Amino acid sequence: MAIQSNNSTRLEMLATKAKGCNFAVLQYCRDTNQMVFWRWPSDGGVRVEPKDLRKHHDTHYMLGPNCLCPASEISAPDFVEAAIYSISKGPLVGKYVASCAQDKCGYFVFLEYIFNRPVLATRTYERRLPHEQAPPLVTHKSEARPLKRTYTMIDINAPDLVPRRAAPVPASGSRPRISSRKNVTHLLELLDSRVAPGVTGAEFRRLFVKCNCGLFFTRRAFQDHTCVGEQRDLTVTEVIDLTGEETEAT
Repeated sequence: MAIQSNNSTRLEMLATKAKGCNFAVLQYCRDTNQMVFWRWPSDGGVRVEPKDLRKHHDTHYMLGPNCLCPASEISAPDFVEAAIYSISKGPLVGKYVASCAQDKCGYFVFLEYIFNRPVLATRTYERRLPHEQAPPLVTHKSEARPLKRTYTMIDINAPDLVPRRAAPVPASGSRPRISSRKNVTHLLELLDSRVAPGVTGAEFRRLFVKCNCGLFFTRRAFQDHTCVGEQRDLTVTEVIDLTGEETEAT
């Protein structure tokens, strides 16, 4: 217990040091068990702006700073790249930071504050070869893209939107015909894709179905639905905001 307590105290101290440093980006070094400089990338003698760091990662041999996960877990590798991203909510919204991708170790650095310092440790990273694939970009867990809120409500009970079906009867051996696994998976990915997102109305109707019990499914999942409620036709329009977010408790 004492060892765990000492390690936790040490971790908090290192995290505080990284967060409080306003003249350099600090990263963890397992060899020394200390915080060391992460050298800010420079291109043509000019510091790369925080908003362009990810792009620089793709075109140059540059990795983000090492977070504190190697200090917090013995089984962790010597280097665990921190995520570089823009804060999406709260008082720091729009500001670029570097932090533990999973928010496990407490590593957090205000990149924009440090970028504007008159003196900063920098490095010119070598450019990647043409057509050379960069390592996968480390993203923060908050960047798991939610469905965007829109200003219109969707009547998911509209007859031309989602067909209504009775639950399948497993014993009968008769199942609704659905799209192939590849097509269904592709359509689901398009609903939450960062590149050319969205599906057409026809594709939406092909993808989703509503049971008489009131539940909604993809057609693929509908095959395994066992209806436990009374099957009925809903006559009162239920409006669901597909893009809404849960209200946080205050």
